[in-house]
Amino acid sequence: MTFQKKYVLVYLVVATFIIIANYGAHAQQVIPDYKLKTNISALNNSLEYIVQLQPKRFEYNTQQFRHLQLPAGGSYGFISEEFKQVMPNLVKNEVKFYNTGKNSQAAAVIPMVEMEKLVPLLVGAIQEQQAMIQKLQEELASLKQNMAP
Repeated sequence: MTFQKKYVLVYLVVATFIIIANYGAHAQQVIPDYKLKTNISALNNSLEYIVQLQPKRFEYNTQQFRHLQLPAGGSYGFISEEFKQVMPNLVKNEVKFYNTGKNSQAAAVIPMVEMEKLVPLLVGAIQEQQAMIQKLQEELASLKQNMAP
């Protein structure tokens, strides 16, 4: 074996050792969700909340609030004040900092709907509707069967 081949082989062995040693030192701990969360219960009456929401199509006022660098064009979502009347725990204030001059900043507090937290309620509402549909289908089948000659 030539000197170069031995050198490369030693280099690969040392590199592998370093990678394995570092991986072991930085191993990630996987914590199951059920251990992280407490007071877990089923979500009921999701549909009751969802039907109260008023989805909107809107555009941000990018002219008046140019300093906030809001997205241009059409958006879909909710008016946070309306949403807060139905689910206040899903509306949080977001602070946006903006420049007001040389070495000067100000902050704007903007209420925002936490859309990600709305997803479990949407899934629950779909499940509730599916149960209603299934029940209606069964009732319809039973009525059809009773009417058959």
